Amino acid sequence: MKKLLLVLMLVIGAISFSAKAQNVGKSKVEKSSKENIAQNLSFDTITLKLVGQGLSKDDENKIELEYENFKAIGKNKKVYTEKDFQVNGKNPKIMISKIVSTKMIRNFIESDEEIQVIGFLDETNERDKGIRYKPFDVKFTENQDWVKKIYFKDGVIYIWDN
Repeated sequence: MKKLLLVLMLVIGAISFSAKAQNVGKSKVEKSSKENIAQNLSFDTITLKLVGQGLSKDDENKIELEYENFKAIGKNKKVYTEKDFQVNGKNPKIMISKIVSTKMIRNFIESDEEIQVIGFLDETNERDKGIRYKPFDVKFTENQDWVKKIYFKDGVIYIWDN
């Protein structure tokens, strides 16, 4: 009888351990497949609440957008938010080329929308140069005359002109 109880306890322990291991394996697979899917995404449209922009610390040909939130519509018609791209609880960076930045600002000037600049960053701040805005919505659509690609790569969303 003791042997039977011992065998039964071992079997129950093995089954419960196996179930935990399988669940851990599932979550790792789901997470890695989500990361792989996200790494290969390109978008038709991205709308974000813009609060500022400044030169990238890594590359002066890139402008980093500061935002409160965004919504992107993938080529697969699925809607994504910043939560879908978070790494270690941090939202992804959004980078645009200088050409897109210049045309974006020109578009702001020519639009009827009221856009309020609330400050400028200079060399004493975190970034070398930049602009702060009262938060407002801005939309980028791929294949506009000044946006050719919107895609996610290496933890960064790019809005690019070529």
